Amino acid sequence: MPTNDTNLLSKVLGRLFAACLSRFSKEYQPPAPNTGSNGRLGISIVTPSFHQLKHLKRCAASIADQRGDFEVEHLIHDAESGPEFDEWAAAQHFASCVSEKDQGMYDAINRGFRRTKGEIIAWLNCDEQYLPGALQLVGDFFERNPDVDILFGDVILVDESMKPLAYRRAVRPTVGHIRHSHLSTFSAATFVRRRVLDEGHYLDIRWKTIADAVWIEELLSAGYRGITFGRPLATFAMLGSNLGQSTALFDERRQWEIELGATGPWQRNAHIWQYRISKLLSGAYLPRRIRVESYQSETQPRTTHTHWLWGFWNQARKQASQQKIDSEGSFSMRRSRKQLSTPQALTYAAIAIVLGYFSDQIPTGESVKAPLVMIFALMLLSLRASSRDIAIIAVIFLAASAYALRVRPLDIAIVRILTFMVGSVLSYLLTVSFRDVEEWMLITIGLIRRVPQPVILTDSTGNIVLVNAKAELVLGTEEGKLLGRNLSEMIPGQSAITTWQDRPPASLERIEFDHNGTPLPLPARVFMVGNGKRRLFGFSLGDN
Repeated sequence: MPTNDTNLLSKVLGRLFAACLSRFSKEYQPPAPNTGSNGRLGISIVTPSFHQLKHLKRCAASIADQRGDFEVEHLIHDAESGPEFDEWAAAQHFASCVSEKDQGMYDAINRGFRRTKGEIIAWLNCDEQYLPGALQLVGDFFERNPDVDILFGDVILVDESMKPLAYRRAVRPTVGHIRHSHLSTFSAATFVRRRVLDEGHYLDIRWKTIADAVWIEELLSAGYRGITFGRPLATFAMLGSNLGQSTALFDERRQWEIELGATGPWQRNAHIWQYRISKLLSGAYLPRRIRVESYQSETQPRTTHTHWLWGFWNQARKQASQQKIDSEGSFSMRRSRKQLSTPQALTYAAIAIVLGYFSDQIPTGESVKAPLVMIFALMLLSLRASSRDIAIIAVIFLAASAYALRVRPLDIAIVRILTFMVGSVLSYLLTVSFRDVEEWMLITIGLIRRVPQPVILTDSTGNIVLVNAKAELVLGTEEGKLLGRNLSEMIPGQSAITTWQDRPPASLERIEFDHNGTPLPLPARVFMVGNGKRRLFGFSLGDN
């Protein structure tokens, strides 16, 4: 091994030994809320914005309701999103809003940083929210720890509906791990002292996706002291559009690593394993019960979710992705088939084992009913359970069948076991096939919701079953208010859709929708797919 790698390995082992010893020493405990301070600490929060008003409203609400022994200012820097943002900004009494051209998100953050007046500085993206009392905890921490420059807090990952997905425990980042792998902490729960900015440390806007990692690496390399804070401070929404989840990030990381010379595989693996062991020692992989209070709408109070959460990123990303596919692929605001959860599937499996055991006690010669009952149950479960659960249940059923066959003649046992194994494989393949077909259906419906042309779908009787996002915008209403209404009633001079048979008109001169009490006439092109009860009519609005 090269000398540099040997020295690095020695440092890593030394740090691991120190980390192990620290587990037996007194750990840092977050301070209780400060009730005796007469001064009011200034905390400045910057939010970059661009066409994310829906999320921005919730983000701003999570800052505006922070209460405690501190002064907070919220600076929103928008990249000219348009009149809808301008109208909302003009009505703001708490946040200070600026809308101007910039060179990207990090440039907007820098512009906000230069306007801040507080002693503690942070930024919160539009799709993130602070948890109740977060800023009070942050203010108390910095007042009691004047030698700390950077605070890294814990974050709760949520999906678009604010459902908690995972708990991400902050582990103090190291320069080596940032350079060779990634920044493990989240900007939503990162706070710095003003002296960091006063001494010229701003985000490098040359980078479009990794400037936060480059910034923290720069601060740690410059000797600023950072410490983790074992409390959740913010939520991070996994929308799929986050820069930290984009492919562009990997291209920039590769370029930065080449510039730093951080491309050695030995060093990379050493830093990654050091970080993983640090996570293990900090308890980051353990499940924990978390109460999350967040905004689903800025006009409604925070909603509360209580869940047991693990800390795995990939699992949370898959859950968020599936939730988005399910919501966008819902038809008539409902899924065509609800999938069983793992506890539900295992409960039904247990019932099948009990039924099989009791049916096997019926004396009918050498026939064995338990394996047959379980094969039949497995086939039924394959229609609604996940492929992973089917595989687990198949193993359980195989063990139960082997137990039931222990007193049977060998030839019967072999035939039953082979039959069960074939049935298990077929059930698994059937489940996978169902999931593939369902995924394609959900994705296709989701695609219709995203097309830039306003589209409405009805069933064979004319009842509205889908209104895509563009149609909602054109009509000025939500899909839920139109679902179930019969479109024939909105078509002047046209016969009911049920009389069109297989030859609907190619176009309609107008369909009259109710727009805030005023008729909104729109021309439409008509298309049809399917036959009989499965027929769907589509209306592309606004075509002449």
